[in-house]
Order: sequence, then C-alpha cells, then structure tokens
Amino acid sequence: MSSRHRVAVPVSAAASQQLLGFNIRLAAAARRKQWQQALHIKETMLSARSAPSVVSYTSVINACGRAGKWEVSLEVFQEMQQAHVAPNAVTHTTILSSFEVVKRWRLALSYLQSWEDSFLPRSLSDGSAEENSIVYNAAIAAVGKSQAWQTSLTLKERMQQKSTTPNVVTYSILVNLCGKNSQWSRALAQLEDMRQHAIRPNLVTYSALVDALQRGREWKVALGLLNEARSDGLVIDQVTYGAAVAACESGSHWRGALALLEEASSSSSSASSASSSAAA
Repeated sequence: MSSRHRVAVPVSAAASQQLLGFNIRLAAAARRKQWQQALHIKETMLSARSAPSVVSYTSVINACGRAGKWEVSLEVFQEMQQAHVAPNAVTHTTILSSFEVVKRWRLALSYLQSWEDSFLPRSLSDGSAEENSIVYNAAIAAVGKSQAWQTSLTLKERMQQKSTTPNVVTYSILVNLCGKNSQWSRALAQLEDMRQHAIRPNLVTYSALVDALQRGREWKVALGLLNEARSDGLVIDQVTYGAAVAACESGSHWRGALALLEEASSSSSSASSASSSAAA
C-alpha cells in the first residue's frame, strides 16, 4: 500500500498502544522482582506523558512488593491516589501480598482496616462482593504466614460481619494454614463449616486436608477424604496422592500406601495416554 493511501492512526489508539507496551514491560519487571527497573519505567511513562493506569501502578507495586520493598509499594500506592487513579481489588491484594513476603502481619491487619474504612463501603454499594472476598483472602494469607497465624482464623468471621461471604478459596487457605501448623482438627472444622454453608470443597481443599491429616498421622480420616473427593467427581492429582501415601506411611499402613502408589501410577499413565491421543 502506498503512503498516500495509508490511514492515519488515531492519537487515542496510538496512546493506547504505547500504554500497552509500557504495561508489558512493567509486568516483566514485576515477574523478575526488578523494582528499580519498574520505577524507572513508570518515570519514563510520565516523561512521555503516557499516564500510568491502574494496571501500571499495580505492576510497579507488585515489583516492589516481590522484592521485599513494601515501603516503596506504599509510596507508589500513595502516588497512585494523588494521581486520582482508582485502585482495584488486585491493587489491594498486591499490597497485602507485599506484607506477606516480609511477614509483617500487623501491617497487613492495619492495611485491611484502612481498606475497610475507605474502600469497602463503596465496594458493597457497587455489588462487588466477589472482589471483597479476594482482598480478605489475601489478608488471611498474609497474616497466616506469620507466627500469629491463628489471628487469620478470626478474619473469616470478620469478613462475614462486613457482609462478605467466605468462598472455597478462603476455606482452602485456612485449611492449609491449620495443616502447616499441625492443627488437623481445626482443618477438619473448616471443612465442616464449609458443609454447613453449602460450599463445595475443590481439589485444593482436599489436598490441604489430606496433608494436614498426614501431619497428624490420621491416615484413616485422610483415606476417607480421598474417597469423598472421588465421590465429588474430582480427579486426584499426584500431590494429593503423595500426601495420602505419606499419611499411610506415618501410620505404618503399608498396604494402603502401596495401593495408593499403584493407583497414582495408573492414573498418571491414563492421563499421559489421553494426552498423547489428543495430540495425535
């Protein structure tokens, strides 16, 4: 096509394309924990009069948080607000995750309180219950990584008091925390609470439960949950099989361990055959 017949690209489209390019670079910097590079890209955007979007700012916050620079994350968040760019649920969870990296659970609770005061009322009026759950789940995970992990259990009740319903992710996080802290009975209590609220466990939930029971040497209960997962139509993965085998071994139930190993091997072979057939 000759130059005289070319259609001029609208300024708005060009600006959108430029913003996309910057955001791709920011996402790459975040993945690599290159927080200084992310800050440089943000400054380059401002110099080029390409206003950072919520995605841009969130990526910068993510880069800083992943590198353990939570203070810088908060500075970028403050700059974001001064620029009148409204944060979203991903922004808030990214900040909470930055506290999780450095195990600053008190900061996570403080930020959650600030979010509840400033952003939750507006979110509830918009009908964004699902987004609220995402923020609470991030707070639970952040607090749970510390020695004060039991505090995270109270956040489930707190989110309910704030008109936000815990979901399967909430319970899976709590089950995992209970298991890693050798509290298998509390992990089972979370499962019972799920049932009372008609929330169906997924494979992540069952895997965390089996792992918790393995740590408590409760192999019989672990095998019962494995059967329950099958009854729910879930396909057991190798991680869950591994936890169940470990549970049997901890209880010297060698026959059960061998049976599970054979079942896991057969399941893996079937999956590989299915994959090969699909590829063909």
